[in-house]
Amino acid sequence: MISVIIPIYNTEKYLPRCIESVLAQTYRNLDIVLIDDGSTDNSGKICDEYAEKDGRVRVFHKENGGPSSARNLGLEKAREKSSEYIGFIDSDDWAEPGMYEKLLNVLLETNADIAVCCESIEHTEKENRQEIKAERRQSGECLKQTVYNRDEAIRAHLEGKISTLVNDKLYNSDLFTGIAFPEGKVYEDLATVYKLILASERTVVLWEILYHYDMHPDSISHNKSMKNLTDYWDAGLSRYDYFSEYGDEYSTKLLLKECAEIITKIWRWAYLNPKEERDNYSEKIKEITRFTKEHFPPFGFSEWPLWLRANIFLAHSDSEISFAASHLIIKAYRKIIPNKYI
Repeated sequence: MISVIIPIYNTEKYLPRCIESVLAQTYRNLDIVLIDDGSTDNSGKICDEYAEKDGRVRVFHKENGGPSSARNLGLEKAREKSSEYIGFIDSDDWAEPGMYEKLLNVLLETNADIAVCCESIEHTEKENRQEIKAERRQSGECLKQTVYNRDEAIRAHLEGKISTLVNDKLYNSDLFTGIAFPEGKVYEDLATVYKLILASERTVVLWEILYHYDMHPDSISHNKSMKNLTDYWDAGLSRYDYFSEYGDEYSTKLLLKECAEIITKIWRWAYLNPKEERDNYSEKIKEITRFTKEHFPPFGFSEWPLWLRANIFLAHSDSEISFAASHLIIKAYRKIIPNKYI
């Protein structure tokens, strides 16, 4: 039994495509858990209609608590079914018909705890993110699959070969013993996936695109509120705090670069928020500035790209000028190199 958990909040435009992609899976022994997280549109009604059509679909309606709360409830419901494996899909994404059959097959073949596929990032803006996908697949593009032990999987995860997304994976349900998504937070994938990799003995990557991630303008990742930005920082910092003690010097350098990239995004996007909103999060901003001063030279590290070094220099200050300059630097850089995702 595979329980596929789908957290849902006001995605009536995309939801039928998502559910249909799960119903069409070639692997049929599915427990499809729809968690309506207090939707105010027709999403809850759509869920109920699918439950009437297919006995594998179970619907649970709850007050809005965010995606972590919905996923955690989904995990509770999956335990009630004693499902051996867990998968997640966001309600605005969709899966290829053979996704779960292929991931389950490689799990069983390799005796792994996590199976990972590649994802296609569908984007409504004029950004070319294919280079990210290509970089992630680079070491395995001529292979059918790669099996990593725990230490190798951690390294691959930090290098970006195993994504921080929770949805492009199939998990042994035992991994979630003692692990839950952080409620009340966004960027919950970033704060959770590394814990699951650490809990696993073996991870297998299937170098095939089976999951489609839709970054439409209404998605959470497009919400650049100060609440979301500071949640992003907390998730990245939790990874750094854990791995900096666990990992070697090479891993620590990768984590520092990841933190620097998060800081750059926060400084750039903070400018889009009203000053009053930034003032409400002044203590968190000061915390990030302190981290920057303690961990990075004024112009970053020499091997970093120029845009990242320039932004880390700016993040040594929490002034209004530093936010504005960061925003303008990235804006100019993207005009010069329009297909470069940063």
